[in-house]
Amino acid sequence: MIQNDEPWEQTADLRDQQRRLEELLGFNDTTFTQIALLGSRRWQPFMQLKAQDRRVFVENLLDLQVFSVMNSLLKDKVKTNADLLAIVNQARAVVTGKIGVCRRKMDERTRDVTTDIEEKQRRIEALNEEATNSSTRAAGLLEQAKHIELPVPNQSRWSNLVSLKGEITSKMQTLKQEVQFLRSHDTCPTCTQEIAVAFKENRIEKHTANIIEMETAIVKLDKDIAELKRIGQEHDRAKEQIASLEKSAAIAKQEAQQSQSSAVYLSREITSLQRRTEEHEDSELPGLEIELTKVEAKLSSVNQEKLMLDVAGSLLKDGGIKAKIVAQYVPVINSLANKYLANLDFFCEFHLDEAFEETIRSRHRDRFAYENFSEGEKLRIAFALMFTWRAIAKMRGSPINLLIMDEVLDSALDQNGADELLKLISNLTGDTNLYIISHKRDIYSDKFNQILAFEKQGNFTRIAA
Repeated sequence: MIQNDEPWEQTADLRDQQRRLEELLGFNDTTFTQIALLGSRRWQPFMQLKAQDRRVFVENLLDLQVFSVMNSLLKDKVKTNADLLAIVNQARAVVTGKIGVCRRKMDERTRDVTTDIEEKQRRIEALNEEATNSSTRAAGLLEQAKHIELPVPNQSRWSNLVSLKGEITSKMQTLKQEVQFLRSHDTCPTCTQEIAVAFKENRIEKHTANIIEMETAIVKLDKDIAELKRIGQEHDRAKEQIASLEKSAAIAKQEAQQSQSSAVYLSREITSLQRRTEEHEDSELPGLEIELTKVEAKLSSVNQEKLMLDVAGSLLKDGGIKAKIVAQYVPVINSLANKYLANLDFFCEFHLDEAFEETIRSRHRDRFAYENFSEGEKLRIAFALMFTWRAIAKMRGSPINLLIMDEVLDSALDQNGADELLKLISNLTGDTNLYIISHKRDIYSDKFNQILAFEKQGNFTRIAA
């Protein structure tokens, strides 16, 4: 390969040379064989291509492959966007999950704290009620103690009466002994004199009267002593009752104080629980919510990019921009093809739809399949399409200045078809380099102003002298 008198690097890979040649020509191999090289073994008429291959050829001819490249690049972007969208969605799910867990914990904690606070408040109310009841009970007990009558005991009189009773009892005992002695003795033990009967009787009578008087006094003293004792016992019992009431009142006051202290302690605990709950609420959730806001902003951006990529994808797919451009050219292609068919003396109505499926009708509107035509008729259709493609390329600003026909005049064309083809060829622009390879030199020699003759010498083909 030589370009501008400079040979290409021979060590280059064949695929690189092929790509470089296609860039130089502005067409790929398939397009080049359709518009510049007919009759070679690699040439396949357009009508023998599948509908998808026809579309690819026309898109290449119209330089629409750029949209395919863009679509390929778009697919990479779509995949990158989808991966990023999945990552951001996963991040959002993670943050949302954390927020959910945090809020559930907060709700549970709030419920627990609320339940605890409510229980403590109920306990405070009960303690306050207990304190009030205890204070009321203490006041009642003190009031009750205040109204208890406390008998005043006469301890000195009781002592005097007991002492007096002792003295009287002692004297009465002495008198009783003396009466007993007088009754049992007639002689004085001291002076050994006989005791007079009158004296004894008078003495016994007098002592007996005194004894009776003393016994009566003792009985009265016992009553007085017992009364004084009863008063003392009542005093002691009243005193004990007052002491008991005062003790109960003191205990009630102490219980009231304890209830009040417990209520104050529980109030402090409630305040502490509320403060800890507020502090904990401020620690985690705001940070997670800020993170969620950032993730959702990123998600919105990625979704916006996805929307743009989806729009671009709808534009770049086969039914998008390319289809609309092709749709604009299909009527032009059909018009040119029918024009060149008529120039080749082949009168039929040839129509390609936007899916590049053909419809061929005769003058009488009979529909024919491409396979039903003769080889000469098929060749006329191939030539008409070849000139159509060249005209389209010229309209697009990419005129083709090379045309090689390999033995096409020697093939299935009849003489009339060959003549019509030569007429079309003669109308090509002057800058077209036309090469026609034929074995019928004698028939067509007068049709061309330059002829290169080749002959076989041995195993090689050389230019004839």
